[in-house]
Amino acid sequence: MKKMMIIMASVLLSMNACADRVQVGSFTNLPQAAQTFVETYFAKADIAVILYEREGLHDEYAVRLNDGTYIEFDYQGNLEKVDCKTKAVPSGIVPASIAEYVETHHPTMFIVEYSIDRRKQSVELNTEMEIEFDKAGNFLRYDW
Repeated sequence: MKKMMIIMASVLLSMNACADRVQVGSFTNLPQAAQTFVETYFAKADIAVILYEREGLHDEYAVRLNDGTYIEFDYQGNLEKVDCKTKAVPSGIVPASIAEYVETHHPTMFIVEYSIDRRKQSVELNTEMEIEFDKAGNFLRYDW
């Protein structure tokens, strides 16, 4: 019984420690590149909340807009993900080669989510179909 109490206390403390890492911030907390991105592509949108979280040695940032759009940035303000839910991702965010691929192969669909990491880029279409591309924008595969 005593061991169970210790385990429960440890779990609760660790959960609390993780929860404390996420903090609410303001627009000025975002790196300059992230501020510019939001002002460029979502100038007319209202910001609901800005969150930042310590990941290792750096902070990562998330912006939620009142229309439900969710945007993630790395510690330098580089885009990691933009999810517009049911609306099309604004033009100019998705690289031209990827946008052209979607337009050519899926002309009745549009991109609602775009993400990029060190190895690949991916888009989700309004039909929930996901398409992966390499870092240069070359098609890799479909992911259902």
